[in-house]
Amino acid sequence: MLGVTLSRSTLAEWVGRIGVALQPLADRLTEMLKQREVLHADETPVQQLDPGNGKTKRAYLWAYRSNALETGPPLVVFDYQPIRSGS
Repeated sequence: MLGVTLSRSTLAEWVGRIGVALQPLADRLTEMLKQREVLHADETPVQQLDPGNGKTKRAYLWAYRSNALETGPPLVVFDYQPIRSGS
């Protein structure tokens, strides 16, 4: 909109830095969510490009939410995992 051209690598670097800067917040929200008595979870399979293979593989996006009936602020945490292991 302002006529500024940014390369993909610059944008990717900015997004990566933001992710690193916000990681402590995500960790704290996850800790707080685990302390709740009831936890709602949703698993959504997504396709992920398999680097070097030229194909896609199945990965998983998890959404966790606190119970709306509990006191305290509602909490929502999203988690991406390349595999569906229990760890």
